[in-house]
Amino acid sequence: MFEMKHSARQIHFAFVGGMALLKSHVAIDGFAPCQSPMVLLPVSTSKTSFAAIPTHLEEAINLVALSLWGPQELQKVLPVSERQVKDKKNPVLTGEAHWDSNSLDYFQRRQVFETRALDGDSCAQHSLGLLLWNGYCGAPNEIESARWHAAAAVQHHLDAMAVLGGCLRTGAGVAPNVELGLELIAYTAQQRNPTGINKQAALEEAADNYEKAFALYQSCPHPNALLLMNLGWSYMERAGTSKDALKGIDSWKDAVLLAPDEGSEEAAWFLYQHYRRDDPKEAQKWLSIAASLGYTETLQEK
Repeated sequence: MFEMKHSARQIHFAFVGGMALLKSHVAIDGFAPCQSPMVLLPVSTSKTSFAAIPTHLEEAINLVALSLWGPQELQKVLPVSERQVKDKKNPVLTGEAHWDSNSLDYFQRRQVFETRALDGDSCAQHSLGLLLWNGYCGAPNEIESARWHAAAAVQHHLDAMAVLGGCLRTGAGVAPNVELGLELIAYTAQQRNPTGINKQAALEEAADNYEKAFALYQSCPHPNALLLMNLGWSYMERAGTSKDALKGIDSWKDAVLLAPDEGSEEAAWFLYQHYRRDDPKEAQKWLSIAASLGYTETLQEK
């Protein structure tokens, strides 16, 4: 079997829990999907056990954000009043900035997301941070990425909180704080956030606890493309579960359906590798998709 631990899965271990540039958003019980411009939406909590973000985590996130921005600059990108932020009836936010175009032009996305981010859209702040980290718009910039994730995390954006946890754990773009980083990752995973689950599962895999990682992947009610890519990898590589090629392939295909979300490009690449020996025509289809999504390893196959 071919070796598949690279690229998005390497990023998955190192920092990012998922770059899901969603075309649409669904409401998770107790959570509000992101809208642009940012709106705090009233969502019924009658069917959820979601607990308010612990005060000590709020305070710690605020301190990190202040250290990265300074009080005056931070206030400029936080249009939500202090009362709204601390109103526990307001749901946390989750998901990426909505993208209305089918274009895969990352430079254009950066311009749109940066405009929204400066206006205080926490989803755009999170998406911009991911673009900056991955280097889609130039050289990777850990510091600017951490700054935008921190700004979004102050506004209770779960995905940004999870990624900020990864920054703090590894010292990527911010002064390291392993204890706080791990706590943020654990908290967001407990809320069944896909970015939090991806990051918590990566920690389990790093400790060879593949069964726990697989259980985490399966526990997510609304997986993003990166999580589906990782779930497929688990099935194909017998990581924490018995091998099930059909489920692995289906997971990768589901990930590709979420294109251009982070993880979809590598899922397409894995499908190409899976089919290239026995079904060259099918393999070529997935290779073309991976190439169209900007997966660099496809250049070697041309």
